[in-house]
Amino acid sequence: MQEQLNTKLESLKFDNMEDGWNNFRKAICEVAEGILGKKVRTAASNISEKVLCLIERRKGLYKNYLSDTSYKNKRNVKKMEKALKYELRRYEMEAIDKFAEDLEDSARRHNSKILYCHFNKLRGSSQSGLIHVKDRDEATISDKERVKER
Repeated sequence: MQEQLNTKLESLKFDNMEDGWNNFRKAICEVAEGILGKKVRTAASNISEKVLCLIERRKGLYKNYLSDTSYKNKRNVKKMEKALKYELRRYEMEAIDKFAEDLEDSARRHNSKILYCHFNKLRGSSQSGLIHVKDRDEATISDKERVKER
């Protein structure tokens, strides 16, 4: 690992700081990826196996429908979509129930750190996107265009 990193870093050439930084970062990432392997991201990590199976079945039915647009195939796709929506709702409700149980447990144990983290997840982002500033007369400017002018 050290030898690979040294050879990559020795071969770095750059004209300015921006190129140097990008080349350095790329070299470090290439060596790390070669050793650790590429990180696999799964968007469906919190979805049950049953839901994933239903999604795959729906994909197959939809491909079948695209090749033969008969009423029977369309009805099969609609039935599968209905079953999938039902299962997703049920799974979502289970996740909400588990989240609520975690909140109650944290409150019961007086674990304010976990309680605060869960509360922030529920509340979401608190940034409004517009920063209020004051003009020279100490009046608050809330109009986006006037803030930009300021």
